[in-house]
Amino acid sequence: MKLINNVVTKILFLSFLSVSLLAVSTINTFATEKSRAAKSGGVTLRQARAIALKKVPGRILSGELETEKGIRVYSFDIRDRKGKTIEVWVSAKSGRIVHKSTESAADERNERREEKNEGKH
Repeated sequence: MKLINNVVTKILFLSFLSVSLLAVSTINTFATEKSRAAKSGGVTLRQARAIALKKVPGRILSGELETEKGIRVYSFDIRDRKGKTIEVWVSAKSGRIVHKSTESAADERNERREEKNEGKH
C-alpha cells in the first residue's frame, strides 16, 4: 500500500510540475510577444488578427508579418462568410487597416505557387 501511495504521489507531483512548466512557458511566450510589440511601438500578432477579423469576419487562412510597399504589415488571407478570400493588411506599427482586397482564384493560385517557389530557395 505504501508503494502505491508513493507512486501516486510521484505521478501527482510530476503532473503538477508539467502543468506549471506549461503555464510558465505560455506566460513567457505572451510576454515576449508583448515586449516585441512594445519595443517596436506596434501591435502584436494577436491584436492584428483581431483587427483584421473585425474588418472582415470569417476564418483566417494564413497570416504573416511582412513588408509590403515599404510598410511592415501583418498580411492575412481571410475566407469571408460568402466564401470569398479577402486579403487584409494591418499596419504592424499603428494597427490600422492599410489594404483590403478580394483575391480571385487566379490570385490565390499565383500566391500559392510563389510561396512554394520561395520554399525551394
